[in-house]
Amino acid sequence: MVSFMNDSGIGTRAGRARRPGIKYAIPALAMFFLAFALGPKLAAEPLESSVVENGEAFDLSRLGWRAAPLEDSENATAIARAYSLDDGAAQTPPPDRFVSVAAFPIRMNRLFPTDVGPELRDFLLTTSFSINATATERLRQPALLLPGIGEGWSVFLNGVQIGSSTGEGSAQGLTPRYMRNLVLPFDRDVLNETNRLVIHLRGYAPATPLADNFLFGLTVNRGYLLGSENALKASTEQYGEITLYGVYIFFGLYHIFLFLHRRKERYNLFFGLFSIVLALYLLAFTNRAFQMVENSAYLILIAYPAQPLALALFLPFLESYFYPDRPMPRILIGGLAANLSVAAFLLISPYRFAQSGLIFWYLLAAPQILYLLAFIAGTIRRRLPDARKLAMALVMGLALMVWDILDTVLFRTQIRLIQFGHLTIIMVLVGLLARRFVRVYNQSEELAANLDNKVSERTLELQKTWQKLESAYRQAEGSRKEIEKLSEFSRLLNETTNYEEVVLRIFEYIEVTFDIEGIWLLRVDRPTQEFYLTRVSAASLEHYDDETIAFFRNTRFKLDESAGTIYHVYQKKKPLFLRRIRLDRASQPFDRLVVERLGLESALDVPLVIHGDVTGVVIFTRYQRSLNLSRGDIGTITRFCAQVAGVLHTASLFQQVEREREKSDRLLYNILPDAIADELKEKGQVRPRKHEDVTILFTDFKSFTSEAEQMPVEELVEDLDAVFEQFDRVCARYGIDKLKTIGDSYMAAGGLTVVNHTHPVDVVLAAMDIMDFVTQVNEIRREITGGKFWTMRIGVHTGPVISGVIGRARFAYDIWGDAVNLASRMETAGTPGLINISQKSYDRVKYFFDCEYRGRIPVKNRGQENMYYVKGIRASLSKTQPGRVPDDDFRRLYDRLHSGARLRFKSESSASGAGS
Repeated sequence: MVSFMNDSGIGTRAGRARRPGIKYAIPALAMFFLAFALGPKLAAEPLESSVVENGEAFDLSRLGWRAAPLEDSENATAIARAYSLDDGAAQTPPPDRFVSVAAFPIRMNRLFPTDVGPELRDFLLTTSFSINATATERLRQPALLLPGIGEGWSVFLNGVQIGSSTGEGSAQGLTPRYMRNLVLPFDRDVLNETNRLVIHLRGYAPATPLADNFLFGLTVNRGYLLGSENALKASTEQYGEITLYGVYIFFGLYHIFLFLHRRKERYNLFFGLFSIVLALYLLAFTNRAFQMVENSAYLILIAYPAQPLALALFLPFLESYFYPDRPMPRILIGGLAANLSVAAFLLISPYRFAQSGLIFWYLLAAPQILYLLAFIAGTIRRRLPDARKLAMALVMGLALMVWDILDTVLFRTQIRLIQFGHLTIIMVLVGLLARRFVRVYNQSEELAANLDNKVSERTLELQKTWQKLESAYRQAEGSRKEIEKLSEFSRLLNETTNYEEVVLRIFEYIEVTFDIEGIWLLRVDRPTQEFYLTRVSAASLEHYDDETIAFFRNTRFKLDESAGTIYHVYQKKKPLFLRRIRLDRASQPFDRLVVERLGLESALDVPLVIHGDVTGVVIFTRYQRSLNLSRGDIGTITRFCAQVAGVLHTASLFQQVEREREKSDRLLYNILPDAIADELKEKGQVRPRKHEDVTILFTDFKSFTSEAEQMPVEELVEDLDAVFEQFDRVCARYGIDKLKTIGDSYMAAGGLTVVNHTHPVDVVLAAMDIMDFVTQVNEIRREITGGKFWTMRIGVHTGPVISGVIGRARFAYDIWGDAVNLASRMETAGTPGLINISQKSYDRVKYFFDCEYRGRIPVKNRGQENMYYVKGIRASLSKTQPGRVPDDDFRRLYDRLHSGARLRFKSESSASGAGS
């Protein structure tokens, strides 16, 4: 980066135009030819040598291989296993169908020319090898390494299936399972002196003449090894590559953020998207991706569209970088549309057409690459700034991209070099951006000399940023375990509401990883500005006596200067590492208390920060020796404490949600009957219902309106609320649903939400209690004030109704029907102080209550109706007179009615007995 900046210093235009060409061309070309010529060898040799672990790795690609088509797909597994046992009776396919394989890679549709179509084809690949007992003994855990195999496969060794993507005996259909660097371990007992290896392959016939399905077969030209499992797995790890691709994404996001701040520089947007798309393409072809995704068709349908999409983004990047002010040329718009169309086709096309679409795009990309070269040549010819340097990087990147295309179609080495070209382009671009900044600052120096310091500061900032990026890249491998652990805790937090367990797991991990013995969690009470102890590690509980632990748990400390280091951490919101604690330096009361009573020699205080607020402080310590933590250790512990802060915050929010839900539930159950509220909560609505048998109760105070006008408003509402509250209690006692109040009227119903046979009796009992309560209130009021309370009428009727919830913003549960109207008429036709019931209600309660027949009373809009006054419980069924308290006989008769018995007087039945 420094060399880029020095190159833009004082000098002639010619000098600045010539030197970069020589300066960048030689290293770039040398790097390209070295990678192109030696890349396959350098990538392959370490693979073979690295699998040697107390023994040798055997190169299976040097053996003699034979292949044959398999017509009997239903018995493919049995046939493959039989061939691996060298079963002489296995004649399907017959021996004369086998052909010798000349060289790797083995592409089945090319080895056995296949017509275009949607069919699935099955093939057998077989080879034999010998291995002596000494070599077998050196293999602690033998395994096979298959660097490229697909689309469906099963591997057998001496009759034992050691791996399969299609399942045991699968004969129909195919879930593509292309694998890179597949390691298949097996028991050492499977190996004999003479061994037969058989691979059953299943894949698609060519979808079009453009591609023969180059993922069907053993798709890499070398590296098929037999060796130790651990060494083979170690040789296929790609953590460095995955980290590099993560750096690509970082660069992409960085340039997108630059675009968001500087909208005129559109090239930042195109380059950022280009970097992210290319990183996704490279990540999709990593070993880890193929291991994680069960259906490799998904990876192919993501990776293939990324190639035309990357070119579609790179061409506008160059145009906007060199010509930011001119409109985009039509030819470039056409190329952009073509690339996006191909990318969309590859994304939505069936899996078996993806390779043909990719080959078609390769043909479409050729003229675009020529246009790209012509474009770069034009920028160099016009002597545009940075043209030569970017041209060198682009030439290398294009050459490596051509290598990837040729390797995909022809060589099949699986060596991807495009990332090196992309990294070169990124580094050159960073240097060019630095040069652009320097040129701007140099021009500004001529206008104001005081900008020199800002140029230096900006340059230093860029250098520090680059150094931090390099440091982050070197530390990525070390951070992998930390990231995985944080992800594990995040998944645990999403899967459980036991937040205490999550916090415990995090603290246990910190204890084990950093050899921490004591962990003290202090929570902050912001309203009172105090802090207190909420959690202590198990080691701390064992180290101190119960009195010490109880003291800190039961004491709340002021969060001010007297809190010492805790207050300092709270104010700064940063961790504080006390490598050595001395009593003579503990100037604040809490610090002295910690030193004297806990005897700590060193401690790390970490604040729990959420949304900029400190919700607590965690103290980490050791009891046997002092803490010895590096800066990286402190940073890691701080990040895990941030996870703890999030968990505690989530737990607090969850508790708040639970409290609010309980409030809303209480309100809902106060408004609606329990069964209706349950249905509304579960389904979001209440289905209207028809009830064939319901008893409705209406109450109304006589002359309420005229008397209410003479009372103070507060006294009126208070009295009415007290009365209706008592009515609610009576209804709840008898299992009756209160429906609503309208002014001084009160409406309830029995048998509505809970179907039973006793609701007429329940409603009449409730009516009697309500009437008795109003009578007692009148007597008390008369004795105390000499005045009187309101007198009340009650009407009861039994019949069918329809129920439902009406309204949305302020819904209400209500009932409708002729029975409701008639119950209201019973109330209006009644007498104050008495309970008036209809004929239907009388027929249901006459066995329990003494009733006075009133005759046929005119009812508005209904003619005349039989009505009865309820006098009380029958004398034979009551403990007191007048009948108000049911006796045991009443209860037994009530229980019979509740169980569904039909009651009749002896005079009503020819049979003997009180009822049946």
